[in-house]
Order: sequence, then C-alpha cells, then structure tokens
Amino acid sequence: MKRAALLGGGLALLVAVAALAGSVPLVGELFHGDWLLFLALIVALGSYYAAHMTRGLSRATSASGPTGSCTGQREWCG
Repeated sequence: MKRAALLGGGLALLVAVAALAGSVPLVGELFHGDWLLFLALIVALGSYYAAHMTRGLSRATSASGPTGSCTGQREWCG
C-alpha cells in the first residue's frame, strides 16, 4: 500500500504542478478567465487521490466487510 500511496500521490502532485505551470493559458482558454474553476481543479485532483486511496485501502484490507468491494461501483453487488 505504501508504494501505491507514493505513486498515486506523486502522480497527483505531478499533474497539479503541470497545471500550475500552465495556469495562465489554461485558465484563459479552458476556464474563460475564471480562476475559481482552476482552484476547483486543483482541489479535485487531491480529492480524487484521497478517494481512490481510501477505496483501495478498504478493498486491500477488507476493513469494510462484504460491502467494501461495492464501494464506488455502479452495478449491484449482492
């Protein structure tokens, strides 16, 4: 799990840094000058990382019982 956490965190950080490096053209073209949307993008990257790590940890350790494998899936897990 430690390797997955480091790899996922590094990837999320890499994407965030790339977005910050190109923030001026990104905000101008994609978000039409709205910096609040850019901030939401950066927050969403961290949130997606945390959600996927939580789901992976739950599934790997079976900490949430039989419903742990259903977390975040669209189909019914009966």
